[in-house]
Amino acid sequence: MSVSIRDPRFTGVVGAGVEFERIATGCLFTEGPLWHPREHFLLWSDMPGDHLRRWSEREGVTTFRMPCNKSNGLTWDRQGRLLACEHASSRVTRTELDGPERADRRGHDHPFGDEQAFTVIEQGFH
Repeated sequence: MSVSIRDPRFTGVVGAGVEFERIATGCLFTEGPLWHPREHFLLWSDMPGDHLRRWSEREGVTTFRMPCNKSNGLTWDRQGRLLACEHASSRVTRTELDGPERADRRGHDHPFGDEQAFTVIEQGFH
């Protein structure tokens, strides 16, 4: 399947000969792709399957976390830790650099509802 380029600036990012490549099968519904710029891997959520998956060229598709509390909004903080919006628990979790230890944070002024995305700022996340 080829890509229809509608804005020529897109070719400056991906090149002129863009093709889709299937890297995984068996997902129910995928969202939240997040690229790790230093370690060169892709994370994404299979939210209904409650499965956070990881792809790298070297290892292919592996499980990053399962169950994942239906994580769907993914980003890196300024220290390179994964932040994830968890739909099932209505919280944001942080995965530490040294492994599976996770700290969670619920809303202070208001509870998290159906958040799917957020932005990291100097004071924390928004």
